[in-house]
Amino acid sequence: MTAATVAQAATTRNLGGVKRFLMKASTTIYAGALVMINTSGTAEPAADGSTARAVVGIATETVTSAASGSYWINVQEGEILGVGTTLGQADVGLMHYMTDDLTFDDVPGLNSLAVGPMVEYIGAASGWFYSSWKHLPALVQKKTRFPLTIWSHLLSEIADGDLMTDWTAGFLGEIVGLMAITNKVASTASKTTAIHAEIGATATTGGVLTLTTAGCNAMGEVTASTAITAGSVFGAADTLSVLAASTTAFVEGEVTINLILDQFFGA
Repeated sequence: MTAATVAQAATTRNLGGVKRFLMKASTTIYAGALVMINTSGTAEPAADGSTARAVVGIATETVTSAASGSYWINVQEGEILGVGTTLGQADVGLMHYMTDDLTFDDVPGLNSLAVGPMVEYIGAASGWFYSSWKHLPALVQKKTRFPLTIWSHLLSEIADGDLMTDWTAGFLGEIVGLMAITNKVASTASKTTAIHAEIGATATTGGVLTLTTAGCNAMGEVTASTAITAGSVFGAADTLSVLAASTTAFVEGEVTINLILDQFFGA
């Protein structure tokens, strides 16, 4: 489903309190849509983005704010019959996250926030969810970071193809990047390889670790991948792989390659 463009006939039950929040300027929030608080402390339609701070509930009215002045939106706590993706009975009791201001998922996106737990399964595309301002962003952002050491091996043995194939993490998490530490220096000039991670068969956007002779010519030198901008979140059943490409074979040298992961908790 896509974000709201008109007021929604939201189905609700077991309603709680109504709270009022100051709106972001030049913004429309539609009745029946999810509302979030952004990093500026104002309300706007819930969306997966870097300015997301907390989902606070369901809008009870449609309000459009002007470029200046103070506009307020009333937001309701309670259970809502929401749209989801690939939902199942086993999702009852699990925290769910916003995809946009109308859609829930049990796997968070890169910057998505907790909406609330599913309380009743209806079908693969719908269920009852409890939405409340009490579901703070820590529910999705509480995490621990650790390196998964793929291998420590001779650079000369790196060839295009898999370096790690279809590892199942068994937890909800995010790929942060790749890192290499030089254990034995490379000296033969103009050698290189580009290493990236995949979730299933889909590469992350960004996150390429480029190893070169010049970057591996000092003992203990650390090389980091480029930043990952999308496609980094994985579920417990997803498989992770690491691949090399565009390799000009090294003659000597050795590196330890680490896949840096965040494991989410409270999900």
